Amino acid sequence: MNGHFTVPGMVYGRLTVIEPGPPIPGSKKKTWKCRCSCGTMRIYRQEYLRSGHTSSCGCFQREAFSKRRTTHGKSYTAEYHIWSQMKTRCLCSTVPGFKDYGGRGIKVCDRWKKSFSVFLADMGPRSSVVHSLDRINNDGNYEPGNCRWATPKQQSANQRSNRRLTIDGVTLTLAEWAERTGMRVSTIWTRLNRDWPAADAVGRRIRGHHEDQ
Repeated sequence: MNGHFTVPGMVYGRLTVIEPGPPIPGSKKKTWKCRCSCGTMRIYRQEYLRSGHTSSCGCFQREAFSKRRTTHGKSYTAEYHIWSQMKTRCLCSTVPGFKDYGGRGIKVCDRWKKSFSVFLADMGPRSSVVHSLDRINNDGNYEPGNCRWATPKQQSANQRSNRRLTIDGVTLTLAEWAERTGMRVSTIWTRLNRDWPAADAVGRRIRGHHEDQ
């Protein structure tokens, strides 16, 4: 209410005016003793009541905050933290990891970007404390069908298989070169780590080498 007069019984939001409050030292501004709908009794300045600046004892703001934090009841879970970090990497250009995600075109699908509950329904809870969110196609987006809960070992293997090599003008992932040559990704990876030229790493075999098939 913004009427010219304030009298006992008037209601401002959740506050009901009870009686005049004590004077403010050094000021002619009035105060009123009010009861909040939650039962709290406090003194409020008249101009704050009339302007709408004050409409509760603070319980409304606390309830609204609590509701936002408990909509899905998962705000403090690892899955929620992972979901939040996923969006940050792809959407926030000021974070260090952005260049490797959003900066190179990796996106979060709309259904996951808008709702943690939908993300959790699609992915389910992670299998253990060591599992983290992994994109099956390292160049693909965060979306159903391209994500899984994976162990560090699985993620490492996936990163190896998605490394790209260019040989004679042809660029393929290690997984694709392995499929084309019939070799294991681990064999190609080991050879590359030993500084083999890319063409040799995927194009010839040495008898007796333990890393070969």
